[in-house]
Amino acid sequence: MSQTLQLGHFGLRTRNLPAAIEWYAKALNTHVQFQNELAAFMSFDEEHHRFVLWDDGETGEKPVIVATSARRGQNRASFVALRDMLNKETRPFLILFGTGWGLTETILLQSDYVLEAVEGRGDYNHLSVRSAAAIILDRLLGRREKQE
Repeated sequence: MSQTLQLGHFGLRTRNLPAAIEWYAKALNTHVQFQNELAAFMSFDEEHHRFVLWDDGETGEKPVIVATSARRGQNRASFVALRDMLNKETRPFLILFGTGWGLTETILLQSDYVLEAVEGRGDYNHLSVRSAAAIILDRLLGRREKQE
């Protein structure tokens, strides 16, 4: 019995977004679910997206890769430290959000940083990826009043 290969939730960097969209649409029979000038979320079914193509703009620089995980671990970057890096660093950042069981250990090891887990008051720390992404983006990019 043959096994069907399934793809899900990965990103590919391109320097020519329109050409990449056209190629993947033909090669994998996919369609664009959402697109703006920098990225296209593509799927071959009704999922919001199975993968994203993104154009890193004119920099051509490798982005700083930041993985997220609900799992606790050592050597995690704090929200404060990453927020400072985002404000000071000129290179682009790519933040990877896992779904379901999270990102693989290989992805975590290949990332430049792994962000600390979002934690609440109790031991339960499993949020939907949309909820986790909203909290993380607010902690990293949200407006903050200056502390005196």
